Amino acid sequence: MQATSSAQFSASQARTVPPTVPPIEQVREDVWSIAIPMPGGHIPYSFNYVFRDTDGGLHVVDAGWDSDENWQIFVDGVESIGGSISDIRSIIITHMHPDHIGMAGWLTKKFKCRLWMTRLEYLNCRVLTPDTGPE
Repeated sequence: MQATSSAQFSASQARTVPPTVPPIEQVREDVWSIAIPMPGGHIPYSFNYVFRDTDGGLHVVDAGWDSDENWQIFVDGVESIGGSISDIRSIIITHMHPDHIGMAGWLTKKFKCRLWMTRLEYLNCRVLTPDTGPE
């Protein structure tokens, strides 16, 4: 995992239990990272990136591991940058790992926002739907 900033790098090097999860951080103009914890201990967290367009809409890159706790972390993160989850216009999924796609179904269904991912990844998700559910 490549750190986007020194705060992220410091958190990734900490060996605390539970792992240190870095705070939301503005990494570029109108781009923020939100660390979302992951279960299992393999890696302590992954990142959602939220960026704001010129109309004030928010776009999410990778939706994060799905859990009630992570949903609240995500909502709090969006609100901390002055946004609202109702401002979300699209979800962009880089690849089909649970920490990238986890909350995508819920977000797109709840807010009627667009989902962007490759066709192959989408079809793989549809194949898995009978086992995991639509969200």
